[in-house]
Amino acid sequence: MNETFLDTDEDLIKVLKANKYDSSLVKAGMKTAFMHPTLVQTKLFELSETKNEIILKSQTATGKSFGAITALVNKLVKSIKDSAEGERNHIVILCPNKAVAQKNVKTLDSVLLFAKGEYGLQTINLTEFHFDLLTNEEYLDQKRKLILVGTPTQYKKFLMAIPNYAAFLASNRGTFVDELNYMLAFGYKSDLEDVFLHLRKNVSEPFVIVSISQEGDERLPELRKALLQRPVTIKFDEKDLEEIKEEKEAVQKSGLANEYFYIGDEMAKFMALYFIMKLKFIAGKTLVLCSDVNQAYKAYAFLERSEINVAKVYNPEWPLNIRNYLLSVYNSGIVNILVAPLEILQDSEKARGKYKSNHQLRNITNIVLFDFDACHEHYSDLARYLGFTGAVPCIISLLDNSDLDKDKLFNLVESERETHGKAIITQLPVKQGEIENFRYRVSDVVRSITRKQIAKMKQIDFKKQLIKSKKLKGYFDEHKQERDMIVKDIEKSAQMVSKYAVKLNSTVPLYLLPEEMRKKIEEKEAQEGPKTVRVAKQELNEEFSKSLEKRLKNNNLTMDDVKKKIKVDTNKYINVREDLEDPTITDESRLTILSSRKLWKLKHKKKLKSRNRRLEKKGIFDPSTL
Repeated sequence: MNETFLDTDEDLIKVLKANKYDSSLVKAGMKTAFMHPTLVQTKLFELSETKNEIILKSQTATGKSFGAITALVNKLVKSIKDSAEGERNHIVILCPNKAVAQKNVKTLDSVLLFAKGEYGLQTINLTEFHFDLLTNEEYLDQKRKLILVGTPTQYKKFLMAIPNYAAFLASNRGTFVDELNYMLAFGYKSDLEDVFLHLRKNVSEPFVIVSISQEGDERLPELRKALLQRPVTIKFDEKDLEEIKEEKEAVQKSGLANEYFYIGDEMAKFMALYFIMKLKFIAGKTLVLCSDVNQAYKAYAFLERSEINVAKVYNPEWPLNIRNYLLSVYNSGIVNILVAPLEILQDSEKARGKYKSNHQLRNITNIVLFDFDACHEHYSDLARYLGFTGAVPCIISLLDNSDLDKDKLFNLVESERETHGKAIITQLPVKQGEIENFRYRVSDVVRSITRKQIAKMKQIDFKKQLIKSKKLKGYFDEHKQERDMIVKDIEKSAQMVSKYAVKLNSTVPLYLLPEEMRKKIEEKEAQEGPKTVRVAKQELNEEFSKSLEKRLKNNNLTMDDVKKKIKVDTNKYINVREDLEDPTITDESRLTILSSRKLWKLKHKKKLKSRNRRLEKKGIFDPSTL
């Protein structure tokens, strides 16, 4: 692997002249920080004269953006020279978000230092553009030599606002798609495909440059096929397995953690949280940081109802000794998962030098930021709480699908590039479909956690502290009646919360698991063979059908009257294969509620029971199914 991406044998000015770039761009090149072009730029300047579709694939800080923008502007200038006076020409720079767009506008300013005045080029940053201006037809007519910078969605909106967008698209002289990986992460796939679909209809052979900073997204090959037809790829960042292993070891020694991000709506964030916790994407001591106490209680309730062992919520409103006790239990490793608001970081810092070390957060393996918007200011300080306990620590940030969160993410990426020379935080290496498989189940659990339930859970915790308080022990000894009332109130509130709580099964169905995990389990089960269970046979009385008819005719018979007519012969058993029929799930009312539809049926006492006819043929009858 190359230690540097600088081509020290060449000079930027000479390379631009050798590839017959416009003189205005050559003069601007003298003013830039690139004394020598990088290997990516050298190859790009050469191929841009002969190829119409180019993919730039390399690590960050290799000059991809500067090279692509220079090549794109050169195409625009050449087209202006060959065009008739007043003919429209434009190029487009598509970015994943506002932060990258502003960065590319600055790069454009340096590239257009002389060309802007010489050829009358005008730049529009669509991230700061007022689309109401397009209602004035004279506005766009005055801009015949245009450079557009913005996201695919904004460029699509710009086109749709133009009366004759097909004619405008025909004037496209080049398109640069910057950071294709992050565009996929930010949900621009469909808009990008739409833009290129209309572009190919109106331009026979469009000039396109696509930059990719990293691989790992399974959607990349599919999208490249949709955008490009016969691309040529420039890449200088190939690593073999030994080099990757050495790099990981170096990262571990340097104390850097694995950093991932995942973007989606609130439901998608809960789905990602369930996925990484339940399927053990992360293991070890985990801290789930939330923006406030209410969000912490909601995350705690979700994890608990998903059959994931989690400690009580760390509430900053609790007395100091209770908070310190919870921290000491967590630090000792008795509890592996703790959900807390941001105040836990402040409490941990205050404990330094004042209390015992077990009252401070330390040696955490994983930190999950459930609300990146509220937690991003503390991001750089999180490393002090992490510890290498046999595995590289992990920080996972869950972002809302908003421009504000995306801007903050890119600011973090840029700061990491300046500090470490590359972006450490990357997209969560999980296929989108694998997380989406859990939407149906997760949504039922999340919707059942209402604000009223959260308030009840907070009240229960508060009242439990009241009756356990040492300071109030003497008072409750004299007023036992009041203590009993509080205890009853706790039990009643707990029953109400439990009654309307929707829970998930402890085991995840095989068909919902990721493909690789599912194959391993299937291979293991194939080696072990099918499992059987021993079930007692049950026989029916001849009078059973008659008594059932009477009950159906409202003959004042109860279910107990019907069950009395069933005889069970415990001396007769039969072996039943679990994979074919499980007698424990023949009654639907026993199953965990997974949908609001079933919840409604139970509330209104609708019939839910079903019979397992396969078992009936074997002579097995379950009274609860009748």
